[in-house]
Amino acid sequence: MHRLLFALVFLLQLLLVQGCGHQAAGAQSSSQAVSPAHDARPEFQSGQLPDGLGRRLNAAVEDEFKRLHLASICLVLFDRQGIVHEVSLGQANREDDVAATLDTPYRWGSNSKLFVMLALLQLVDEGKVSLDDPLLRHVPNFSLQPPSPHHPESATWRLTDITLRSMLTHHSGIPSEYFSAFLSQHPFALAEFPARIAQMHAQSPVWVAHSYSNLAYTLLGLVVQNVAQRPFSEYVRERLFAPLRMQSASFEITAPLATRLARSYDAQGLLLPRYRLSMTPAGGLNASTRDMVQFGRVVLNHGQAEGGPLVTRALFDAALTRQNARVALDFDLKQGLTWFIDRRPVTRVGHTVEHGGTIAGHHSSFILSLDRGYGVLAVTNSEQGSVAVQQLSLLALELVLNRSTRRPGETLAATHTDAYPSTKPTALEQWAGHYTTPLGPAELLARGDRLETEAFGQQLRLKPTSDGSLQVFLHKWAFDLQPSDLAPLRLRLLRVEERDVVVAYTPRGRERIALRYRPHPASETWLLRAGTYVPLYEDGELPFLPGLRLSVDEQNAMQAQVVDPTLSQAHAPRHPLYIVNDEVAVGQGLGRNQATELRFDQAGRLNVMGLWFKRVAQP
Repeated sequence: MHRLLFALVFLLQLLLVQGCGHQAAGAQSSSQAVSPAHDARPEFQSGQLPDGLGRRLNAAVEDEFKRLHLASICLVLFDRQGIVHEVSLGQANREDDVAATLDTPYRWGSNSKLFVMLALLQLVDEGKVSLDDPLLRHVPNFSLQPPSPHHPESATWRLTDITLRSMLTHHSGIPSEYFSAFLSQHPFALAEFPARIAQMHAQSPVWVAHSYSNLAYTLLGLVVQNVAQRPFSEYVRERLFAPLRMQSASFEITAPLATRLARSYDAQGLLLPRYRLSMTPAGGLNASTRDMVQFGRVVLNHGQAEGGPLVTRALFDAALTRQNARVALDFDLKQGLTWFIDRRPVTRVGHTVEHGGTIAGHHSSFILSLDRGYGVLAVTNSEQGSVAVQQLSLLALELVLNRSTRRPGETLAATHTDAYPSTKPTALEQWAGHYTTPLGPAELLARGDRLETEAFGQQLRLKPTSDGSLQVFLHKWAFDLQPSDLAPLRLRLLRVEERDVVVAYTPRGRERIALRYRPHPASETWLLRAGTYVPLYEDGELPFLPGLRLSVDEQNAMQAQVVDPTLSQAHAPRHPLYIVNDEVAVGQGLGRNQATELRFDQAGRLNVMGLWFKRVAQP
């Protein structure tokens, strides 16, 4: 029986870790702080953080740099006037012994989406598009098949429901990825995407739940290109990078840029090949940290660049405003236009917007405290640096906000929901059933006064509290243990939008962590397809996905599982499938890649988000 323990525990821990700071330690870095522009706060006039905070931040960055053996890392704390503090360590190019500086161009991954959004806002400002226009209006050859019928809203779905606003907020239902030539020496053009995806199914109806989509932002880049009647990269260079004075920024890796661009390194420190991205608008930005500071300052100044506003202030500020308040299944997730809002406990960092990025060994973090007027950028060119740039960014922001801008006796107000819903407690037997999570399926079993699930030889127990919510315990050595990071969690089972969802109440607010589903028995045609599949990469593509395994569970339903050489087959998460017809099946979850489509052709080849697979082994 396939159940979840490790995945659920890891997920619950992740809800807390994402909001946690970093404890500084280690020696002081030799990096020098840069003096900022004029600032009314006297403690920053020298360009140093007060009370030794600059030394503490330097030490924390250097500690992570050494501990993780990063090739390089750059971190900058800035305000509306300019740079307050900077740290640059390591090498942008180990082979040629090139040191990393604030002027080194890096690959910023999904932070690229911020410029797609801003380009669209300019077109809105000029009256050429509306955020509520259907995508079909500006990409006439766009097509997508309806979402799976297991979604209650599928019967009323229309292609014209997909609007620019729904795409900018990750609520369009457009599939998360398109893997063909995802990273390649021979990327294909933006204009090719509509024809390539026309037979794919929507992952969910529009405005049902948040589902991050690189493919949606790629199509938004095509909107900019079609409306502006010039290449997307050219439009952004002339209309955004030039007025922002982002001198090295580009969505193209030109020959001059290639000589300066930071190289990428894997977790063992080995040089990675330099691949290009087909979904360029979603993740193809190359820019220096100093360039990104220029953009960050404009955000803190409500869109006002040195040469004038990029768009009207009201429109610019709308991007920083929650757009998904009416999406019941999002709970306390706050999504602006591209920006994620208040993902951290507001009591520690104030009212924030943020984004991040990952591409080919590069990781970046971008957090802005809007009410306090500070921002942090961090970037590395090492595969193992993802968590480090996030935690160090948060530490930098916490140091400056909690030690230098909080007025005496002031407590920053929390904005998430603390109260439990005023509903009757759910009887334990009503919890029993199958659930999807971002990390795989779980079966909950009612056992008297508790619920149980198990995986990987361990047991998880959920026990009711006096208010009707559930607490999480690990069952080991005949004892029920509760690690400190699980103690604050409370779980509730709620009926929302004709769906049963498990909601976690955390210090960050309410988050949907599981969705009940019914195992869908597979047809004989699909049962015969169980086995292991390997991808068929074209020449020049990055082979980033080892393979895929289709298996049959105890309910005669099928599950898809990514083959991960770092995990045993028992440990790799599975995703339960809903069989649409003899050719198509989709994942039964909601959210990024949880409703992935699998499609077979007549030759028995498997297509997953544009990437072809062939079977190499049967069960």
